[in-house]
Amino acid sequence: MLLLTTCLYTVKIQSWFTYAKGNFMSVRLWLLFGFLLVMTVTVRGADDISYALQAVAEGFTFPTTITQPPQDSMRLFIADLSGKVSIVKAGVLQPTPFLDLSKQITASASGAGLHNIVFHPNYEQNGIFYVVYTQPDRDEILVRYHVSQANPDLADPDSAFLIMKIHT
Repeated sequence: MLLLTTCLYTVKIQSWFTYAKGNFMSVRLWLLFGFLLVMTVTVRGADDISYALQAVAEGFTFPTTITQPPQDSMRLFIADLSGKVSIVKAGVLQPTPFLDLSKQITASASGAGLHNIVFHPNYEQNGIFYVVYTQPDRDEILVRYHVSQANPDLADPDSAFLIMKIHT
């Protein structure tokens, strides 16, 4: 199920970039995506095994990424265009976001907002992860963060280190 959900999000992100800049097709794709998140869909593969897509959590403005750190099968991290990265632990959305950048990020229909969170391959040892977001002026930002020393379900917002800014 995780692989199918991840693929669905990847298709959604690619669709967003492909049809950005006001193309009506993107609106239809997003509406379809939203419908699929609400519904549980079962498909049958060529190997005659049933696969199901189902919602893993609710309450997101515009989810852009769903991922897990290496060697961590207990938590799902969900990035939202609004600037928040939330954790779903044992099927329950945690009340406090892992990282909240909503004060620094302005989400918009033109694609501005938080797009991705990626964990370092040695995240379990070093606690390093990266986020990518787009500013309203279309500049792309890549920032490195560390997990909080006191709580593995919280990022340390003061650890932000700008890796790259691409001006468009």
